[in-house]
Amino acid sequence: MQVAGHNTRQSRKGDVVFTDAGKTPGLTIWRVEDFGLKKVEITEVPVFYNGDSYVVLKCEGKSPPYSCHIHFWLGKKTSQDEAGTAALKSVELDDLLGGSPTQYREIQQHESRKFLSYFPLGIKYEEGGVRSGFKHIETKKIKRLMQIKGRKRPRVFEVPCHCDSLNHGDVFILDNGGCIWVWCGKESSEAEKRKGMEVAQALRDEGRAGTGISANDTRIIVVDDDPSMHPAKASKNDPLALFFEHLGSFGHIKPSGGKSSDELVEREKMKFITLHRVKITDSAGNGMHGQLRVIEEATGDLKYSMLDNDDTFVLDNGGISLWVWVGKNSSNEEKLQGMKVAVNFLRSKGYPDYTQVVMVKQGSETPAFKQCFIDWPIKPLDPQQVTFVSGRGIAKSIPQMAIDTSKLHLQQKRQEEKMIDDGRGKVDVWRVENFKLIPVPKEATGVFFGGDCYVILYTYVVDRKECYLIYYWLGLKSTPDEKGTAAAMTVKMDESLGGAAVQVRVVQGKEPLHFLKIFNNKMIVYRGGKASGFRGHQQELQESGFPRLFQVRGQTIKKALEVEPCAASLNSNDVFVLVSQKNGYLWYGKGCIGDERELAKELAFRVAPRYSNDFVVIPEGKEPKEFWDLLGGIGEYSSGSIFQEAIPEYPPRLFLCSTASGKFEVEELFNFTQNDLDVNDVMILDTHDTVFIWLGNQCTETERKLASKTAMDYVNTDPSGRDPEKVQKLVVKQGFEPLNFTGCFPAWDSTVFSHGKSYERLKQELNNKFAGIIMVDEYIKEFSLDRKLPLSALQTNNVPNGVDPRRKEYYLTPEEFLSTFGMTLAQYDQLPQWKKDEKKKSVKLF
Repeated sequence: MQVAGHNTRQSRKGDVVFTDAGKTPGLTIWRVEDFGLKKVEITEVPVFYNGDSYVVLKCEGKSPPYSCHIHFWLGKKTSQDEAGTAALKSVELDDLLGGSPTQYREIQQHESRKFLSYFPLGIKYEEGGVRSGFKHIETKKIKRLMQIKGRKRPRVFEVPCHCDSLNHGDVFILDNGGCIWVWCGKESSEAEKRKGMEVAQALRDEGRAGTGISANDTRIIVVDDDPSMHPAKASKNDPLALFFEHLGSFGHIKPSGGKSSDELVEREKMKFITLHRVKITDSAGNGMHGQLRVIEEATGDLKYSMLDNDDTFVLDNGGISLWVWVGKNSSNEEKLQGMKVAVNFLRSKGYPDYTQVVMVKQGSETPAFKQCFIDWPIKPLDPQQVTFVSGRGIAKSIPQMAIDTSKLHLQQKRQEEKMIDDGRGKVDVWRVENFKLIPVPKEATGVFFGGDCYVILYTYVVDRKECYLIYYWLGLKSTPDEKGTAAAMTVKMDESLGGAAVQVRVVQGKEPLHFLKIFNNKMIVYRGGKASGFRGHQQELQESGFPRLFQVRGQTIKKALEVEPCAASLNSNDVFVLVSQKNGYLWYGKGCIGDERELAKELAFRVAPRYSNDFVVIPEGKEPKEFWDLLGGIGEYSSGSIFQEAIPEYPPRLFLCSTASGKFEVEELFNFTQNDLDVNDVMILDTHDTVFIWLGNQCTETERKLASKTAMDYVNTDPSGRDPEKVQKLVVKQGFEPLNFTGCFPAWDSTVFSHGKSYERLKQELNNKFAGIIMVDEYIKEFSLDRKLPLSALQTNNVPNGVDPRRKEYYLTPEEFLSTFGMTLAQYDQLPQWKKDEKKKSVKLF
């Protein structure tokens, strides 16, 4: 979206605060005051008051004309007048900048990713606002029921607060103010349960503003659906009985509709997509100053031809989002009213106030907007821009934007983290225990448990003034209650400091460099967690038993992670500390570096100080029998060539392949961990000598097809000089990851995907048929039209995996095709589509 440049605005009139808008790249923020705007000074962590509205302009580019984006931000307690002023000023600014920027409506705590990307250190909310004569909305205590439904990408719907809304196949959240209940239907999916936990935590940590209830006073209770137990027969304090008591009713719970019901909901949602024309006419219907009319143009399948460049349109995407489309010849009055009409839709249809509202201009439509139309025109593209894959790939009838795999080889570097200081400030650490913060003893500072959550207050001085940074660290095995408590306690701690702290959420395995620096790069993460009272980490270690194995990494990220004490946990690229009741060992992998060896010596003393300097050093390949005995015997581990290089020339790279945005996209992930493997998607892991395609259990067939082709193209376009024929290309199913795959991830946890079974155990159970690992060449044949199947196998609704249900006839052998259709495939291809459909229906292949 290009702005015509500030010279085009000389003849236009507008608010004087916009005098310099768009002339230089960067960020500008204005606050609504007395029905006008006042420029706000931008700080590292800007403050947005919940009683105010703001206009934010972002100009990007090296030289004019700049690419501009306009956001108007509405606080939760802002008035209608202020919100209206922000919307009108956004339109006015848009007009001054030539009418090409995209406009976004932002709601407090529901901001778009693009808006948040402008503030790398985050934003801060504060109570209050300017005095502008508006009335604050009185808030009431909440009681609502939300339904989580969807097999792959669960959606959240607010439903009537009654037992009749429940069913055994979905997850429901009852928000009763002081308590949030998560009721998990017995047949609900893992994705729905996970989404339910995330929503509940967000409600608790972020959704209490204005309710008179603090996050710290809000409990989250998870209730499993148990049809065998009637709430009336349960004890008074039983969570199931309490859930229905707070719900206010109990009756027959509807059965699950199965996976098909989730898909049906998504299809039904399409019926609510509507297109409305916004037009201002006089009494004779002429387009000029006069009466505002909102006319419904269409419902369901929308066509591009329905848009008219003389008018403004509002597209309601079934409540998912609202779009305001402005035609090139649309009047200023219509453009000004378009956003207002869209916001009125939110209220009239009962959509959540934070539903995304975006204004786009004709010619500058976003891909998400275009996808709402069934026939949006596609300009002719060259083969590098679009692909019609056939043969070993996708059927020709499925056009798909190509992934330029040559660009994937351009090593994208992570933006270097800017640390606020050298990490020598004061550090105070608390651990979450029983919904409280318990101080961690100084001698245990830097020691964490993966089953717990921690709050860390870092105090430093700038210009003789104390500044504060609060990290809250979430262990991967911690409970939702612990995570919620950590977030709530962080907010409470910030409030006790007068709101002067910066809050940073840290997930285990994704620690920023400054976080590690404040612990002097001597962070240790143990397995397990804390049930009650902190007695000191040494006592906890003694109670947990031996042996214990720690993986030490000492390059950019310096820390030690406790891993399962078995041979498969070893990795030639690192140093490992093995502690038993009698001895301590330092195992040096062939690819470890000096920093890791020195760091391991220091951390070994912390793990087992009783051995002092008496740790036995073992180079890889020189292991004594007692070493292997402690690990349960000699076994395979990650020891290929890539793991034996101290600094690999081609370090592993991980790519996420997903259609979540509506189109197939490939994104590289940096500093990756096992937690980055999304069960809903497909991942590509490149270890240079092997390229893996990892299939999450809930990925789609489209993702599997396109990721397989992308991986093949990626290898073939590699400019590094490696021979594509010598690169092993494997498809790996979730839970069947081989050691040369898991070794690329720090502290791989075999229990996450394989239910605690080792890779060797899984192979044995499969009679060594390697059902979980397939060669890409073999796997991709599943999607090939060269694959031939009998007519009977294609006449069913449940066609074999990889078969395109819209082109079943192409999987018949030439002989069976001729006997079935009475013509050859070449003759069939010459028929018009309607004639093909008739013939397919006659032989039950439609």
